[in-house]
Amino acid sequence: MSVLLAAIDASPCAQAVLAAARPLADLFGADPVALHVREGAEERAQQLADAAGVKLRLASGSPVETIIREGAREEVVALALGARGVSGGPLPAGRTALSVIAAVDKPLAVIPPGWRPIARIACVLVPLEGTLAGSQAAGAIVELARHHGACVEVLHVHGREQAPPFVDQAHHAHSAWEQEFLARFLDLPGSAAAVRRRVGEVGESISAVAGEVGADLVVLAWSQVLAGGHAPVVREVLAASAVPVLLVPVAPRRAPEPL
Repeated sequence: MSVLLAAIDASPCAQAVLAAARPLADLFGADPVALHVREGAEERAQQLADAAGVKLRLASGSPVETIIREGAREEVVALALGARGVSGGPLPAGRTALSVIAAVDKPLAVIPPGWRPIARIACVLVPLEGTLAGSQAAGAIVELARHHGACVEVLHVHGREQAPPFVDQAHHAHSAWEQEFLARFLDLPGSAAAVRRRVGEVGESISAVAGEVGADLVVLAWSQVLAGGHAPVVREVLAASAVPVLLVPVAPRRAPEPL
């Protein structure tokens, strides 16, 4: 049995995590299981899990270490946890979330407080920077989304000084670039996904486009390095996103490959 493990505490964000657990589990073809690290709120955790119709697993220990340990189980294919306990909490996320996402080598969805339940993930936004490692990691999620009938919106953000010369030119140039981009980085035909392009700041563009297309999930491939100012885009998106952000680990970062 494959499991999507949803870590919950007694904070208001626990309901949002449980609301996301089932549609995320469906995406991965897994069963949702809630994980609560014993902290004197077991009864509340059980009530929340029962209300969501999700099985509850109790464990003991440090929250960070326990989530990492339980997430490493072979049957766990993905995880979900709250970005922060309440709206207006620490940005880009709480200490527990930041510690776990940097250590768990599996897809992990970070859920914002107050996220509303949905029956299924119908639209996935996949920002790609144009590297093979990141594209391969995100590509696995794209295949899952397409298999479940979700629309896939691919986003590529050009830096203000890196935009290709045809940005303001004819539609056929846009179309040719988009088809090449999909074929090269996702091994998909041009009709398999919509490609959107923006010029500007990456984090701001991702959050804006997610709202424009009504995305239910943002998929970010990343290298799991937060220290020393790394992963600024991940930090920005976690801080601003109103929808779950699925972080997909990749191999060590390669230099960008220009298109």
